[in-house]
Amino acid sequence: MSDARPGWDGSDIVVALGQEATGEFMDVVVDVDETGDVLGIEVLGLFARHPRLTIANDGSEGHSVSADPDADALYIRFAQGRSVDQLVRQATIVLNADGRLQGIRVRMEQ
Repeated sequence: MSDARPGWDGSDIVVALGQEATGEFMDVVVDVDETGDVLGIEVLGLFARHPRLTIANDGSEGHSVSADPDADALYIRFAQGRSVDQLVRQATIVLNADGRLQGIRVRMEQ
């Protein structure tokens, strides 16, 4: 995916934050609004697994990225709104060799 905005392929959420590298599986929390639209993705435990984690993109292309290493939380927001449901889904977290987050692919189907 060459675009830095989330891409919808019918079943997964794809967020490209930079060039792809190696991936690992993790559970993430997907916040959805009353219509089922995705508001954001929360990743917990990523900083504990990757203490040198940095973010490859500042979120200026349709989403915002916030990170709190002390709380071991990363949040990618696509839209403002009130979350009415949180879905736990499996994601592929893509990091380069320097610990830089390159992208996330979330499997939306269970």
